[in-house]
Amino acid sequence: MSMPIRIELPTFFGMKAVNCFLFKEPVPTLIDCGEGTEPVWEAIQVGLKENGLVVEDLERVVITHAHVDHMGSAARIAESAAAKIWVSDLVYDWAIDLEKMWMQREKLIVGTIQRFIGKEKYDQLLPAFSSMAEMIKKAWPKIPESALHIFDHEGEIEMGGAAWQTLYMPGHSVNQSVFFNEKNGHLLSADMLLKITPTPVIDASVENPLEREKGIFRLMDSYARLKELPIQKVFPGHYACFTDAQEKIETQTNRILERKEICYELIKNGATHFMEIAKAMYPHNLHLPAVNMVVGYLDLLEAEERIFYGKENGKGVPILTK
Repeated sequence: MSMPIRIELPTFFGMKAVNCFLFKEPVPTLIDCGEGTEPVWEAIQVGLKENGLVVEDLERVVITHAHVDHMGSAARIAESAAAKIWVSDLVYDWAIDLEKMWMQREKLIVGTIQRFIGKEKYDQLLPAFSSMAEMIKKAWPKIPESALHIFDHEGEIEMGGAAWQTLYMPGHSVNQSVFFNEKNGHLLSADMLLKITPTPVIDASVENPLEREKGIFRLMDSYARLKELPIQKVFPGHYACFTDAQEKIETQTNRILERKEICYELIKNGATHFMEIAKAMYPHNLHLPAVNMVVGYLDLLEAEERIFYGKENGKGVPILTK
């Protein structure tokens, strides 16, 4: 049984690096592959060379979820190595119809942000959002259908000479699966379990693509499921590997609940607009992941019927009312 070997890849997102994991034997396999950029391509080549391989040796790339920093280089690897790209049934549409799926996700993101901050504020952010969207699309080429192999998002995969359970773990992504080795307790956790709390990215519901998935609920459900597993070591999608999985789960779950209450206290004390709340909660780093988290806290409070939404002066700007 071979161990997953961590290879760090650069990313244009704020995490500084994204992990892919290499199984050298019996079938040279990568778990995830980073963005489709030259710096990532060079890092993949260096990482493989350090382990006695070249790109052409790869036979499989297994994708955990449909985000550019985890599957953007898949098309180039398939072309260079004739490798099969393994995607779950939930990721498949992202591989064969990327333009349609991205437009669907983009529409949900735009609609959600406009709902919470109003169109005028959104228009001010539009240039930055459009620039990021273009960068993502450029780094995420379509994968040839002939290169694809579909696996079940709840099943089993042989990797590194061992059987790994495929477990559906949405929250950060609606189509994310992780891989768990029952024999040694190793978890390839993608972006479900990191050293910091993963962000519930705004996305379309799997059941109804026209509706936004309230990812914070899925994230909490996935935490609860992970808590039942005898995890010994975590191989995450970002940052270093770690062994204190249960402690991380407990800490991150509690932090979400604590931050939800902070959000409620801000509303209770007079904050009504989304941006007012977001800036108070993230005074030094109000980026898109922070916006996603605030959306999640508000979703939890709305479900508890502790807040509801109204309109301000008939202008259609969303506000929060106790």
